[in-house]
Amino acid sequence: MHPPGNNTSVIRYAGYDKATGLIVHTHSLFSVPQNRFVEIPLEDLKARFSKNKEIVAKLSDRDPENLDYVKLEPTDAGEGSGPVMVDPVQRKLVPRPSLAVSADKSQLAGDGQDSAKIEIAVLDGNGNALTGASGAVTVTTGRGKLSDRGGVVTLVNGRATTTLTSVNETVKRVRVSAASPDGLFLSGHVDLEFV
Repeated sequence: MHPPGNNTSVIRYAGYDKATGLIVHTHSLFSVPQNRFVEIPLEDLKARFSKNKEIVAKLSDRDPENLDYVKLEPTDAGEGSGPVMVDPVQRKLVPRPSLAVSADKSQLAGDGQDSAKIEIAVLDGNGNALTGASGAVTVTTGRGKLSDRGGVVTLVNGRATTTLTSVNETVKRVRVSAASPDGLFLSGHVDLEFV
């Protein structure tokens, strides 16, 4: 929020986890005597906030060395572009990758034996497959049984699969969801039906 009657630009910084690119906090500084937002050296931000327990708790391995900062450009408002993260290599904001979930069929016989193959793929902000993505993904369902213990699958080349087996009942909507435990990817889901 700008102070009343102030037409100056907001200077903002994003603190992010160097290992994941996830933003852990944002910061700006308004100088009352100067009546404007002022720049802060990135090293000063790191030195100050690497001692903040709440921020450090959000970092990989809770390691303050994983904290870094980027100055946000006025075009980085993020409004309407969805959730973002920092690309640690390019040191700029990018859309967060998402998990796309699909099934090889939309209806299963509600007999407790019919099954569907569930596929999970990691997509970038433009809908392109991220074949280098890896890590664990947790898959959950409202009904039926998943083939992987605890619903945990491992991404290999940005993809993972599991199998959903129906239950002995008719269910109009069964949602299968996928989420990354570390929050790196946006969650996704697919709906099926037991008939």
